[in-house]
Amino acid sequence: MAEICLDCWNELTGKKYTKRKYILSENLYLCENCGQYKNVIIVERKYYYLNIIKSKLKK
Repeated sequence: MAEICLDCWNELTGKKYTKRKYILSENLYLCENCGQYKNVIIVERKYYYLNIIKSKLKK
């Protein structure tokens, strides 16, 4: 899998995801898109969308 930072991922997908949606690396890695050392996306958080639905139901 490509190592891409959150900023580049948002640019590629055309959306505005936050750090809460993904688990990011603790160390800095070279982003394959922009070539800068940044925290890269490791994996999408499990149950992210479920938590959004639950928070909207509480309101």
